[in-house]
Amino acid sequence: MDFHHALETLFGHPCVPLAVDPFKSDASDRQYYRLTLPPQMDPRSLIAMVTTDDDAGVNRSFVNVQHHFAAAGLRVPQIYLEHPRDGLILLEDLGRQSLAEVVPAVDGDTVRDWYGAAVDLLAGMHDRLWPVPEECVAATRLADTSFLRHELAHYQEWGLEERLDRPPDSAPLLRLAKAFDRFAVQLASLPLGFAHRDYQSRNLMILGEPPGVEQLAIIDFQDSFVAPRVYDLVALLNDSYVELPQSLIEEMIARYATLRGIDRGILTEEFHQLTIQRKLKDAGRFIFLDRVKGKPGFLKFVDGTLQRVRTSLSALGDHQELKTALAQADPEWFG
Repeated sequence: MDFHHALETLFGHPCVPLAVDPFKSDASDRQYYRLTLPPQMDPRSLIAMVTTDDDAGVNRSFVNVQHHFAAAGLRVPQIYLEHPRDGLILLEDLGRQSLAEVVPAVDGDTVRDWYGAAVDLLAGMHDRLWPVPEECVAATRLADTSFLRHELAHYQEWGLEERLDRPPDSAPLLRLAKAFDRFAVQLASLPLGFAHRDYQSRNLMILGEPPGVEQLAIIDFQDSFVAPRVYDLVALLNDSYVELPQSLIEEMIARYATLRGIDRGILTEEFHQLTIQRKLKDAGRFIFLDRVKGKPGFLKFVDGTLQRVRTSLSALGDHQELKTALAQADPEWFG
């Protein structure tokens, strides 16, 4: 893609990048490029986020949510230029190191410190953005019963019907569908809060050392919405890309509960319920990305993702109907 016009608009004179390096956008259809600029330019590098014509609303949402995050004192990339004609936004370059990339390279104490900082940042974000400002697009989007049920259907369609070649009207899948119907209603009744929607290790950028809130920046926030208040905590601690010790997960749940003034037992119950929903959705999504989007790299995360579901099912004393329906529909994983 030719970025010359956008750079000229930004700087007021022609600017030819020394390098244009595309990098992966994970599950998104957006394209990202790192633009390395000549030595006399400030900044020396930029990130270009490019959306397709079909996804133009993403840019408007990104700009809107970025404004509210920044106003709340949260560290997010600065927006240098919006270029609607090309579906382009030029952003501050926050570096190359995400939390996901750091965790495998450091010791357990440092992992604990980084996750403590991430939980502290999350609690602060939730306090500052709840209730959601009326002008924020997140206020118009709600993870209601229909939304939560739709996400569960993603697992049923791709994790079962496609993976196991099961007809949707088979008796086990019909029983599971009814269990999912009731489960979605229960989830939608949980206390609500602001949610980033994908607050996980790949979307937390590390700016420096030592571990601390001030060294973390948040990206990929354009899909923010109102959801069960534990939604982001599940995304962080039961991240499909990073496996954390159960003891650390429990410690971080307690830390968040203290920071937000929520009863630890109640929050833990909500955490396991949302884990089941979110990780079933993720497992289905990973298979969808392989079969529809041609992105097989996500398949390696399916096993660990469903293991998180099993852990949370075991931690809950009730939901027997759901446990039985999953075991009958997918005996390989839940039997």
